[in-house]
Amino acid sequence: MTLLLLAACNGVSLDVDPDDTNAVTDDTSVEDTGDSEVEDTGEPIVYDCSNLPEMPAPHTLLQGFTGSEDFAFDGEGNLVSVDEHGNLVGISYEGDKTVIAPGFGTTAGTHYTSTGHLAIADVDRGRIVLVDPDGNSDTLISGLQYPNGVTVDDDDWVYFAEHDAGQVRRVHPETGEHETVATGFLNPNGLAFSTDWQTLYVGSFGGGTVHAIDRDGDGWSTRLFAEVQTDIIDPCVELSDSTSCYIPVTGGLGVCDEAVCVPDRDRAACDAMEEGDPCATMRLETPVESLCAVDDVGLYCPRLEKQRVAPCMGKEKWESCQVAQAWGYCVDTWEDVRACITDNEQWTHIKQPCADLAIGDVCVSQMPTGPYEGTCADYSDWGYGVICENPFMWGETGGLDGLNVDACDNVYVTEYVLGIVYRFDSDGGDQQVVAETGSFWIPNMHWGSGIGGWKKDVLYVMDRESFGVFALELGVPGGPLAYTP
Repeated sequence: MTLLLLAACNGVSLDVDPDDTNAVTDDTSVEDTGDSEVEDTGEPIVYDCSNLPEMPAPHTLLQGFTGSEDFAFDGEGNLVSVDEHGNLVGISYEGDKTVIAPGFGTTAGTHYTSTGHLAIADVDRGRIVLVDPDGNSDTLISGLQYPNGVTVDDDDWVYFAEHDAGQVRRVHPETGEHETVATGFLNPNGLAFSTDWQTLYVGSFGGGTVHAIDRDGDGWSTRLFAEVQTDIIDPCVELSDSTSCYIPVTGGLGVCDEAVCVPDRDRAACDAMEEGDPCATMRLETPVESLCAVDDVGLYCPRLEKQRVAPCMGKEKWESCQVAQAWGYCVDTWEDVRACITDNEQWTHIKQPCADLAIGDVCVSQMPTGPYEGTCADYSDWGYGVICENPFMWGETGGLDGLNVDACDNVYVTEYVLGIVYRFDSDGGDQQVVAETGSFWIPNMHWGSGIGGWKKDVLYVMDRESFGVFALELGVPGGPLAYTP
């Protein structure tokens, strides 16, 4: 991949009509305490929400950081995150590193409370940890299913996306009180509040959508805010109705309906039956004997063999199971049914389709838990060789991860694998490409603190591929934070 590197600039200066209500002055200036080449003059940032600079934004790559999923800026001019050794560290703009606390594993979200305590999503242990300014840590809440994405509101509630449970929850760092905010999401990932703290945005890794969770009195209401538009051509453009097809972006089998490939659950096969009863359906014109499953609508017959469905009935995700006398684990399929698959099967169906094909060729994987049409891609740098790359598994404009909001209520999201940062206006429209970084591994992003060289009108995006951060020169600062460095 070609990485576009542009020279860093000192931001964008905007001429503003003082009578224009859209003109905003950020007067929370902070003196630069570092010796970096990029100086913060302490002058207020002047910007016009009705006339922001055109996108894409100039950007450059700063190297020598952690490559973690997420990070935060402290009051000492450091970028704080967990490094490859599991240590919570602070790294200055110039690259000076200080260990704050050891002993963290895989993490996927970091955010400061107003008191300077750092809330961290500990993926390995399924918990949210609170670290005080001295490096001491306590567990806020545990027993979570892949906590991923953390933010804090103006009342110091810590919000987190529970990726594998499809929900967003919150916990208070002082009282320990916790509750579910909203449910029913596909792989929720990335959280940020609007500037008035009334709307919480959440992205979807795999769905390519951003939902808005609005405060509704003492409760919450959820709505679709935006969906990343793709240039992917639907396979049904060239197929007739009722033909089997591979669903673009989300993966799995479907059926053509008015030139669009849509999910197709065989409900007729389980008519007048109960969950777990034997049923017969078809998968790509091949008969399949399965067991009736249930979703939010009702019963359906999965296009998956019953010997895979039966071992996982009543089991949790990732529990061990046995299929064809081989041990595997239970996974959720594209049809929302829990099924058993082995590691060997998984790799066979990823590598085998490209055995006689060239890089870039179209490939078809008959992965038992989710057949898909992909492209042969070279993953030698990862130690995998040439594989049949699944658009759903690896991104393809659906792998949204990081999410943030600027002072004008524009919403930014990262496409984790394609290395693209998108921006939507406050109504969820006007999708723009902010930057095409060329990286295949960009998760979260934050505006600079204004201390130690981290500029307040620059959006910094973590790059896990290079252990660096991209600096996007936007000319507008981020929205308010619970913690003011």
